[in-house]
Amino acid sequence: MKKTFKIGEAALGGILECELIENIFTVSCKDFITKEPVETGIFAIPKDRDELVIWLNCDVTTSYHADKIFEHFKLQ
Repeated sequence: MKKTFKIGEAALGGILECELIENIFTVSCKDFITKEPVETGIFAIPKDRDELVIWLNCDVTTSYHADKIFEHFKLQ
């Protein structure tokens, strides 16, 4: 399952491309204009779930958008 979130100023780079394949969750932060990757995080779910929450909330986006990502991928 793959989803692109075009968040803008509230996210690192502006675009978050998220993908869940089996238990591997990948978040690629892309520049809003060039679409080039700025940073990528790869997490094993559920083992690295807490690290994903901290990384999304502290380094990548706001808690509101992180919650929407978790809702979409049913990672709660």
